[in-house]
Amino acid sequence: EVEMKTIDSGTLCPQTRGTIPAPESYASMTNPLPSTGENIEAGKMLFHRDAKPISCETCHGFKGNGMGVIFQRMKPYPRDFTCFQSMKDITDGQMFWIIQNGSHGTRMPAFEKLEEDQIWQLVNYLRHFGD
Repeated sequence: EVEMKTIDSGTLCPQTRGTIPAPESYASMTNPLPSTGENIEAGKMLFHRDAKPISCETCHGFKGNGMGVIFQRMKPYPRDFTCFQSMKDITDGQMFWIIQNGSHGTRMPAFEKLEEDQIWQLVNYLRHFGD
């Protein structure tokens, strides 16, 4: 049995999700962009400001803890990227697929207009929350 704890954001860690697995062609992908300061900074700008149709921060929060300004209107709550127990088993490819295609059964939209490198930069930035 996994121990659940409440973290400072008030969300449960680990979060339980019924996220649809990415197709194997995505799930096995690894991030081709190194986790450099430049790539993390580019991902940070996308997360906090530039991603469309809506900034990631709006739902996932400034700290990546799932506590964005509209999180209370969302079921399930947005993913908490600070929860190591939830994030450790999510592959880069799964994250890429969810960002690109959205997540069925949640309010996570598809970010179809992002270029592949931009998605990978976001993945690099999202991984930084668990550090």
